[in-house]
Amino acid sequence: MNKKDTWVKKTALFKEIYSEGSTVAAREAVLKYLFVGGEDHTKTGFSIAKRVGNAVVRNKIKRRLKSIIRTETHRIKKGYALVFICRDSVASRSFPETRSAVMGLLQKAELLEDNK
Repeated sequence: MNKKDTWVKKTALFKEIYSEGSTVAAREAVLKYLFVGGEDHTKTGFSIAKRVGNAVVRNKIKRRLKSIIRTETHRIKKGYALVFICRDSVASRSFPETRSAVMGLLQKAELLEDNK
């Protein structure tokens, strides 16, 4: 599996997730997800509006989210395409708070594998 295959980058896939995907929300972010099937991994994308902060702040948030997804990818169900849409409040959260929010969204969407 190529490292680039794990991220949602194509506009068409973003649009498909937005229009046909399911949604769960929390204070810090919204998660839109769609089962695309046939994949041996999950693709993840991020949407952070300019109102969240300047480029430095938005890139910091993206780095945090990528780090969380990379470390928890073994727990996320395969075959899904995910898009995290960040709200303004995520900029003021610490890394552990952001991690907790992301994991909470994944659990709420029932996208975490059972740890047995």
